[in-house]
Amino acid sequence: MTSAVKPVLYCASLDADSFAVRLLLGALEIPHEQGAVDVHPGTDEPSRRILRSAPAPAAELPILDLAGSLTAGLAPVLRLIARELDPAEQLASDTPDIERWLDFATGPLRTATRARLSSLLGGSGDLSSADFSAARLTVLTVEDALAERRLLGQRWIASALPPGQIGPARPSIADFALYPAIALSRDFGLEHQEFPAIRRWLHDVRMLAPGVSMPGVLDPI
Repeated sequence: MTSAVKPVLYCASLDADSFAVRLLLGALEIPHEQGAVDVHPGTDEPSRRILRSAPAPAAELPILDLAGSLTAGLAPVLRLIARELDPAEQLASDTPDIERWLDFATGPLRTATRARLSSLLGGSGDLSSADFSAARLTVLTVEDALAERRLLGQRWIASALPPGQIGPARPSIADFALYPAIALSRDFGLEHQEFPAIRRWLHDVRMLAPGVSMPGVLDPI
């Protein structure tokens, strides 16, 4: 860890990317503070100041303040936590497989995030069949990958192990990056019955930080 100063996570309660980082911090049991940011129209002045101070891309949550240095965006913040706040090296952040899924989470999987926001802000009737199909296709891509991993005896989308060590595979930051958009897909009408590998994986990831919650995500039983 680079500093004894407690990190501060600026986030929004209904923001999927913020939830991914909150889950990771919870799974690693990293003490931190949280600052609420309003990202909807009518944003309050303190929130505007936080968003303006964030590095490019501007106004992108989550934002992590680590010893006075701000990092913004899902993938950069997840990488920073794995690199600087995980002294036990439980997670990896620079393998090609992990990076590929981080790119997927911040690229193609955004169709699911946009579909959710369209449904929440405009009503499910405003979500076109083309947008729904595109979002479903990205979720199906994760289902197929997880099903293949299960056949190989793996629970995680991209496993992590400390350098030079062997043993049971561990989740990586890629699992946390993908989780919220898929877990929240019910918000735009995409149920999980047709995705058996995803259902098992959602439970496994959720159990890594059972005390961290978000509206729309089922708490572990």
